Amino acid sequence: SGFVLVTSSSYFFLRPTTSAIFKPSWPSRGIGAHHMSSAYADNLSKNSFKGRLNLAPLRDPASALRAKSRLLAHLLLAAPASSAVFHTGAGISVAAGLPDFRGPDGIWTRQSRGGASRAEAAPATPFELAVPTLAHTAIATLARRGFLSAIVTQNIDNLHRRASLPPDPSPTPVLELHGNTLLDTCTNCRLRVPRTSASPTVGFTSRGPDLPCPRCREPAVVDSVLDWHDPLPEPDHALARRVSADAAWNVVVGSSMQMEPSRGLPRRGRGMVLVNLSEVEGEEAADLVVHG
Repeated sequence: SGFVLVTSSSYFFLRPTTSAIFKPSWPSRGIGAHHMSSAYADNLSKNSFKGRLNLAPLRDPASALRAKSRLLAHLLLAAPASSAVFHTGAGISVAAGLPDFRGPDGIWTRQSRGGASRAEAAPATPFELAVPTLAHTAIATLARRGFLSAIVTQNIDNLHRRASLPPDPSPTPVLELHGNTLLDTCTNCRLRVPRTSASPTVGFTSRGPDLPCPRCREPAVVDSVLDWHDPLPEPDHALARRVSADAAWNVVVGSSMQMEPSRGLPRRGRGMVLVNLSEVEGEEAADLVVHG
């Protein structure tokens, strides 16, 4: 009975008394991938508040990572089954070729320096071709082994769902608080409609009468990607609040926790663990902080 701990640059498979570190070779972050994610960012309405930017990388020494990994393994193994919730942000998908927003090469950071963000070339790694990273796979493995009650993500990239697809699906719900660029929604019958390419719009924009719902045939299909001031989707938001409050451990991976209301969810439970490559808002309130 092992345990997998995800970090931004590695993951750990642990047993109670031993640990091994796996250092994967990540896919290259090509310029096309940066253009692709920037195109999504450019679709958002203008908003002056982007939070703290250009967050410097922080890495715990290898010995500290091992010690913290053993501690987190012990905490989750000792907790009741399905009592942990993983909360993920953009940092978890950087290894898939999707840039984050506030890191040294993040989209908002580049914009703050006067760098162009609009797509200027065909993307090398479109959202629909991005592959789940070892981090996504590890979290899906934890879900299948009965550690998690839910995965709560701010990401729109569909990678948690892809990591949990058959032949070994996870029964753990994936709660996408900012929507999914590869899933439209019918506002009439609530059917989730898969897309073959990333949504060209945000803010629940209608697909129009030429693209009716395949189930109810009503022209009620809209994108599911939130714009800045859109309310979080229900019932995902309500379920995220409930499972976070009930959790023995809320584990945050790849997020600087700067945006409300997502930043408040992990603080609702009995314990909180932060795993990120940069400083996280509210580290002083965490039971365990892992930088890496």
